Parts: sequence; C-alpha cells; structure tokens
Amino acid sequence: MRRRDFLSTAAAAAALLPTAALAETFAPAPQNTAADSHAMPLGLLITPAEGPEETIKRVHDLGLPTCFLSLDAYIGKFTPALATQFKGLLAKYNVTCTTVEVVGPPPLVWDFMQGPTTIGLVPRATRAARIDALKQVSDFAKLLGVHQVQTHCGFIPEDPASALYPEAVDAIRTVAQHCHGNDQYFLMETGQESALPVPVPFRNFVAQARLGLSQEEHTAFFRQMLEDVHESTAPFGLLQVYGDGGAAREAQQRLEPGLCRRIRQQARVLGVSTASVFHWAWAQVLGCLTSREDVVFGTVLLGRMSTGTGADRVPGPFINTLPVRIAVGAVPVAGAVTGVQAQLAGLLAHEHAPLVVAQRASGVAAPAPLFTWKGLPPAPTLPPVNVPPRSSSSSKSSYKEPAHESALHSEWANNEPGHPRAEAVTQ
Repeated sequence: MRRRDFLSTAAAAAALLPTAALAETFAPAPQNTAADSHAMPLGLLITPAEGPEETIKRVHDLGLPTCFLSLDAYIGKFTPALATQFKGLLAKYNVTCTTVEVVGPPPLVWDFMQGPTTIGLVPRATRAARIDALKQVSDFAKLLGVHQVQTHCGFIPEDPASALYPEAVDAIRTVAQHCHGNDQYFLMETGQESALPVPVPFRNFVAQARLGLSQEEHTAFFRQMLEDVHESTAPFGLLQVYGDGGAAREAQQRLEPGLCRRIRQQARVLGVSTASVFHWAWAQVLGCLTSREDVVFGTVLLGRMSTGTGADRVPGPFINTLPVRIAVGAVPVAGAVTGVQAQLAGLLAHEHAPLVVAQRASGVAAPAPLFTWKGLPPAPTLPPVNVPPRSSSSSKSSYKEPAHESALHSEWANNEPGHPRAEAVTQ
C-alpha cells in the first residue's frame, strides 16, 4: 500500500467531518468569474520564539497578510496569557494566522537515514509525547481562533503488515479527533513519497526463472540453431578466451548524428528495431574478420521480459548472454535484417537459459568456445591483414595467423565468450 492509500485510510478512520462537508472540502475549486475573482493570499512560516513582535512585524513589513506559526519552542508552555499576547500582536500588525504546527518534542533528524526513526508519529519512543504536544497546540489554536493544525506524521511504513502501520493510524486518529472537537482541520504531512517501490526478493526471480522453460526445451531450441556449427567464430583465429583482463583495452567510436538518423529511418522502413540493424552489421564485421559466411556471436538479454509481475522491482543481476547465428553470405539485406529481428524475438523465451546449454547443443567440441567477441584494434595499431576468401561455417577454416599475431597474443586476454562489449586491444 502506498502512502496516498494510507492517508485515505487514516482520513476515513478519523471521521473528521460529515460526508457533505468532506465533499465540499475536496470538490474542485469553482472557476473564478470577473465578479468574485481574487488572488490567493501569500504568507510566511515563522518561529515567534525568536521574538514574537519582531517576527510578526517582519511579516507585515514584507507586505504579507498571513502567517503560519511553528510553535515547538512553546510545548508545555501554552497558556491563555500567551494566546492573548499573540492575538494582540497579530491584530496590531494586521496579520492573519492560518495554521499552527508542532513536530516535536525531539529528537528530530531531518534526513533519510535517521529520519524514519526520529520524525513524526511513527517512532514509538516519542509518539505519546508528540500526541500530547499536538493536543496542546490544538487547544492553543482554539484560543487564537485558528482552524488548522499541522504536523509531520513521519515516514509511514510502506508495508501495511508492519506493526508500526496500525499504530501510526491510531495515533493520527487520536489527534484528528481531538482537532475535530476543537472545530479544526488536522493537516498531515508525510514529507516523502518513496522514490522506489517496495523491492521484490531476488528469490522470486530465481523461482520464476526455474519454473519457466525446461532444460530440455532450451537444448532443443539451441540444437536447432547451432547443431551444424562445428567451428568457433573467432576473429583472427584468436581462441584464448580466459584471463585476468589486465591487458584489455577499450575503444569507442561515436556515430555522427546524420548516420544515426539514417539507421533509424532504415529500421522504420523495415519494421525492425535499430538493435536488429546493429546485430546484422556486427555479423558483417565478424564475417570479414573470420572469412566466413555464417557467424555466431553473443547478444545480451535484459533478463526481465518473462519473470512475471514485479520484475521491475527485483534488484539483482538479470542480464544474460546467449548466441545468435546470422548468415552473411549472398542473402538479401532486407530479409536478413528481418530474420535477425525474428531470431532475437525467439531468443526472449530462452533469456534465462545458461550459455553452457547453447555451447553443448552446438557442434563445436569442448574446450573450444562457441564464439569470442572482440573488436579490431584501431588502425594503425595493427598492419593490414590479408583476409582469405570466405568459407562456410561447417568447413575447417584455412585461416593462417598473421605475422604480427604472436606479438599481440598475450594482449588478447579475458575475452569471455559473449562479452557484451566490443573491445579494442593494443600492445
């Protein structure tokens, strides 16, 4: 239950006003007409304990007609004589008090760390004293002729099953009924609407993932996709995919805005996402680097598409890397890109499948990886490489290591299969 639901419950429990009066209170304000239009009066929140007359005179000097009295300094000291003094000063400077407030007694820590345990009517240690203080200021407001009492109710528990939740409701009811007896409105401030909803336990996601498709179904899907793939997709024939990552370097290349617009335009024409276009383009790159017409590489899945209600509220690592297989030979571009889109859509049903299942379903013999994902070092770091004619994925590659490869061999480390970034490695 969110806070606005809580406030509705508290208001109903308090039974502050008859139904007709509530309807009038919350009815939309009528539109102003030329005859009755007037500006809303502005006011100032003041703490008169610093000097009652000087403080109220300051409101007058600023040209403001109203004020809001914060009276924590007077808890336990409210007297008819004090009320008479305040009424005289308000009349002297022609200032109207619209609301009175207390939030104490202390401790009060106004932050999101200690605030939930120190502010308002929720903390048990100070609740009784604050209820008493609110009753005091309500009675004092009645002497002043003020019809609104306000406080900060604190950080209301997000979970209605919390023991503090009904206790806070009862506390608000007690104060509201006292104010009602004094012909006053009780204004409740919570001060914070949760920036994030209540998180769902990660175990819920694990259970949902395990209760999804079976391992057999995952295996059948990837076997159909990869069974006839017998060779790793490895640019330059580099197959060392493990390491500590110490030698890895990254390179990024921004696309100029005009090209970005053209890519989006072509995606719209084909009825696909730009992600599908980039998957197809990356397949072309890998085809050139591996001299093949059929390539396999890793794509990253969000992992939250089929985890049920509340997946957006589960903290934890959901992403998963799984293979896609794209033909880059003599295939019409439009058909190839729409085929990529269809393959990515089909992959969503298997977004929680372990990568090892796909590896085992392929024809690539262990311990060779199904694919490696590495970007080219930017020129002129590496000299040009003579790439031989492409061969099909099912045949043995005739690719030979370039002469410079041995000098770079130790630099191609930590190339984890399916790593989501295209990295450039330098000497």
